[in-house]
Amino acid sequence: MRKVLYYAVMALVASSVMVACEKDNNGDDNGGGTGGGTTVRLAVPQLSIVDTTDNGIVVGWAEIANAATYDVVLNDDEANMISVSETQYEVLTPEGGTYRVRVRSVPAEGSEYTESQWSATLEFSVRAASGEIPAEYQPWIGFWTVSSDKSVKWAPDPANPQYVSPQIVDEPKTAEVEFYYSPDALQDESGNPVGCAVMVGWSDLEVSVGSELPIFSMLDENGGLGLYTGFSVAQLEDGSYLGPLGICTVDGKLTIVSGQYPAFTMNLSGETATATPYSGVLSDERPFTVNALDFFSYAASGGDVGVFTEAVSMAGTITMTKSANQSAARFACSFDELESFSAEAFGVARSVNAK
Repeated sequence: MRKVLYYAVMALVASSVMVACEKDNNGDDNGGGTGGGTTVRLAVPQLSIVDTTDNGIVVGWAEIANAATYDVVLNDDEANMISVSETQYEVLTPEGGTYRVRVRSVPAEGSEYTESQWSATLEFSVRAASGEIPAEYQPWIGFWTVSSDKSVKWAPDPANPQYVSPQIVDEPKTAEVEFYYSPDALQDESGNPVGCAVMVGWSDLEVSVGSELPIFSMLDENGGLGLYTGFSVAQLEDGSYLGPLGICTVDGKLTIVSGQYPAFTMNLSGETATATPYSGVLSDERPFTVNALDFFSYAASGGDVGVFTEAVSMAGTITMTKSANQSAARFACSFDELESFSAEAFGVARSVNAK
């Protein structure tokens, strides 16, 4: 096993970027030379994240005409400016935190051109995963594009207006998710830490509450990665818990089934994974099959479940494709802020208890 740092990336472009050559205060606009004492600025690089490595984030830009080198400034430290001749630079990220990068193009000495203005700042946040990632989890760690051919939406229950009912609709849905490894996300019955993959980005609720909502994911004996329900991620001030549960078919109807089970098992082939829905049996021996997975508020004693009625959940055929160079949204608000949100935005649905 190799020690790895894994990265959660957020790219923030601070301002618009000039893409053509610019004149200075004394000169003409672009093109061809000093022409009577004027100088021409080089074009400004446009930065993007082009790769991730075990040691950092690779930032790149297109080659700038007439540039000989590029100045790189990290975290606004111009005193330690770095000069490179390539059109990319690896920002070493030995620990988690926020990193800022600016680049300008520089002409050859004696050239009729002058250096460009600084690029817009590219800012990204880095999460460093501590410890060693087990080899069996390494293929899953990264960014993925998840897509489904159907969705689950919520509508008022015609039989009881105070409740809502899930409906499967023929509407595709996509999401950008991230898997990272946590060596101590869970505990066994003795209180010892248990490592697993953690997925964020799955639920629409993340955007609404302004916080990541993790789904704990564990490998089975066949190498499939199970996306587990029943692990609460926060306790709201009204005493209820927030966590992922399955939207399932029971007796031909859709309902929410509580308990801990792998709602979907992702089976990997190359850099694509397909979801197999879980089928189980309730405590009263009725069978159920998972259709979708999302976050709900619920009481430890069971009963009604709070539903974020604006959320659209993935259903039907679900696939994931590795997209390691893409970034995923990052949020930083506290779960303490969820109480007022839950009171206003959650509808209520009936659930059955899968124990």
